[in-house]
Amino acid sequence: MDYMIKSVEIILDYIIKEENNIIRANKIEINIKGIKLYETYYAPRSLWALEWRIKMRKITFFASVIFFLIIISIICTGSWKNISLAKDKTENIDVDIKEYVQRDLFNKLDGVKKDGKEEKHEYVAVERSEKTLTGSATQESDRKANDNALFIGDSRTVGIAEYAGIKNADFYANVGLSVYNVFKEKANVKGRGRIGIDKMLTSKEYGKVYIMIGINELGYNFKKTVEKYEAFISYISKKQPYAKIIIQSNLHVTKERARGDKIINNKMINRYNATISKLANDETIFYIDANKVFDDKEGNLAAKLTYDGVHILAKYYKKWGEWIVKETSHL
Repeated sequence: MDYMIKSVEIILDYIIKEENNIIRANKIEINIKGIKLYETYYAPRSLWALEWRIKMRKITFFASVIFFLIIISIICTGSWKNISLAKDKTENIDVDIKEYVQRDLFNKLDGVKKDGKEEKHEYVAVERSEKTLTGSATQESDRKANDNALFIGDSRTVGIAEYAGIKNADFYANVGLSVYNVFKEKANVKGRGRIGIDKMLTSKEYGKVYIMIGINELGYNFKKTVEKYEAFISYISKKQPYAKIIIQSNLHVTKERARGDKIINNKMINRYNATISKLANDETIFYIDANKVFDDKEGNLAAKLTYDGVHILAKYYKKWGEWIVKETSHL
């Protein structure tokens, strides 16, 4: 009898916990001459079965929640990868400069390929000879026009600083530099150490300021990128009110590099170049386009001039430097 009473108490307890879930029970009454002597209830199933069913419901519920969270996590992770892909493609365009300089240097010394395959070399540190920075009297005269110039840019500007032979100019260049990080990151500047762009522009008065950034921004929102670029030009104008600002086009990539890529391709680069060129007023702000120097007949970066489809080989930077100086010598 006591067992039955305990069973009833447990069953009623489960009924309360289960809220709207109804657990059936049978009623037993013992009457003698119309007088109710005893009344109790019993479950048609054993108490153990009842407890097991409730535990399974809880286990099933928690398993469903965990499965749902896993599905949501997979979906979110996939979406994040898709969002990050565009940025990754552009942020990684500027390859590690040590590898870039190393490979360019050996290509310059030993040729690009032998038997259709690149040769592997050990890294060798080589200082630039001052002889590479000298030229004809005319070229020297042209270079003097940039004695008071500042070049701002990404890894391609790093290449100009290393190989173009433009003497006495300052270079504020970083691998991966963009309008999104130009105010956040610092650059190593010869004779000044590691400084920020604000200090760079306020510590000296320049006659010309060259800007070449954009390849690393192609994966971002186009309108926002252009707005930031325009704001950066305005910022330079305020910091250097007497300087001529020269906007440089972003070089094209090779046809092979652009094939099948929705972000890093010449259609996107042309769109960006065309937009920033409109910022020039031919009075204080100018635009120059070096693509005509390095393009093939189809309007792509000539494959023979590059090893990665993006950066030109070291030996061609001197030609680029001479073109920049001559193109802007009258300014």
